[in-house]
Amino acid sequence: MTDSPRTVGDVMTHGAVAVGRDAGFEEIVGTMLRWRVGSLPVLTGDGRVVGVVAEDDLLTEEELGGGDPGGNGPLRGAPAPARTAATAEQLMTAPAVCVHAGTTLAEAARAMARRRIRRLPVTDAEGILRGSVSRRDLLKVFLPADGPPVPENGPPVPENGPPVPENGQPGVTGRGGPPGGGADAGGSAGRGGRSTRGGGGGGGRP
Repeated sequence: MTDSPRTVGDVMTHGAVAVGRDAGFEEIVGTMLRWRVGSLPVLTGDGRVVGVVAEDDLLTEEELGGGDPGGNGPLRGAPAPARTAATAEQLMTAPAVCVHAGTTLAEAARAMARRRIRRLPVTDAEGILRGSVSRRDLLKVFLPADGPPVPENGPPVPENGPPVPENGQPGVTGRGGPPGGGADAGGSAGRGGRSTRGGGGGGGRP
């Protein structure tokens, strides 16, 4: 009898930082720097993922030293005034490449390789953001069962925002700086982005 394939739910980070569709350029950049992430899921007011905005969507090739940005947003490479006046919805790559908790790790790895991205949002059956899975998370499969503990959760949820329904339980969103360490994860979000905690869920880029 063979073991069942490992799934995203086995290694995912339960919790992500995200922004709303109307988040401005400055808010997006500030959230990325504050939480030390390279991409952010873009959410509707009820928490559904509609796209992803990444560093590559915000910078031109010249600003990247002649490199080839991997972003596909509609304003990728546009003059700075157009980009800095845009919202997350105008900058994001859509539709977002997402996975579910039940997606196999092999499928997630193929999606990352095919799109040349390092992180995928994890959504439930309704498209609600529940967490993320990264290339780094995939390394957890090499840890022995009795090895060092691996943190289960993403960034702590800020305490001073309005409640957001999640899995039938109140969640929190709002303003606030990062915890002591950075987070690698991703609606109208408050300044500083939205931090969510997802439960397991059934389903890009830092």
